[in-house]
Amino acid sequence: AHGGDTVRPPPPRVDSWDFDVCMLSKEHVATFIFSLFERLDLIARCNVDRGRMFSFVAVVAAHYRDNAYHNLWHAADVTHATYLLLRAELSKVFSPHECFALLTAALCHDVDHLGVNNKFLYSVNAPLASKFTTSALERHHCELTELMMHTLGLAVEWREGDDTTTHEERANTAERVDERNMARAEECG
Repeated sequence: AHGGDTVRPPPPRVDSWDFDVCMLSKEHVATFIFSLFERLDLIARCNVDRGRMFSFVAVVAAHYRDNAYHNLWHAADVTHATYLLLRAELSKVFSPHECFALLTAALCHDVDHLGVNNKFLYSVNAPLASKFTTSALERHHCELTELMMHTLGLAVEWREGDDTTTHEERANTAERVDERNMARAEECG
């Protein structure tokens, strides 16, 4: 080092588990997340319009609140971890459409999170608790994601080649996932 400068190692690459999404500025998170879809070539392979996809990612990013945990950086971290898993092995197991769905789910899994849990929402009779009788947050995240996808022209079928799955069936799936997660949380104390 010359003149008191310190030599810093280069930042970890995006393809590393050491990559820290918290070093990204809020303005760069959407671009980073979009790049993960592109690095897996999912936008081209799923025939998704790049402009609409970038708009979708930007709109989702804008709908994350500044919560202590369920915020935009949490979404970026989960999306990055999902990207790494897909890049390593899972893209060999899943179709491009399934990989696209997994990465989208990672991005949107806590969109517009209120920073409280379902139990709190039901105990204070919050509007979401009135709208959804169970799994209010999870159903809200799912509904909002579907609305944003539809509004931006990214509405996709629930299952590749099968357009018969209803909103209620998707909500029931979310409820089963929530029940499983709640059971696991209770086991952990």
